[in-house]
Amino acid sequence: QRYRMAFSGHRLLLSSTTQNTVENNNDSPRRTKKKGKLTKAKDLFRADRVLANRGWGSRSECHDLLRQKRVFQQVNSEMKRINGPSEKISMDVSLFVDGKIEVAKPPPLLR
Repeated sequence: QRYRMAFSGHRLLLSSTTQNTVENNNDSPRRTKKKGKLTKAKDLFRADRVLANRGWGSRSECHDLLRQKRVFQQVNSEMKRINGPSEKISMDVSLFVDGKIEVAKPPPLLR
């Protein structure tokens, strides 16, 4: 693309001289919306944030609990250990502490 430079007072203005527009790459997982549906990156959150949002404790307490590898998630009736606080999980997954105590899910938001 070619750019045209123009000075306006003390600012340098750049404007495109061609009519071609740059196409957005929608394959990126960081896009916020794609035809009304959220992408995968937006549906996953850090495990310590999910645990803290459910009221288990403060974010730092949940961070320590996850570092001790005491939190499990249920996937297809199997218990899978969460490897650390930075692991990305869904907000609506079933969580268990020490494999026995189920962490309550947050109440739905009212609009």
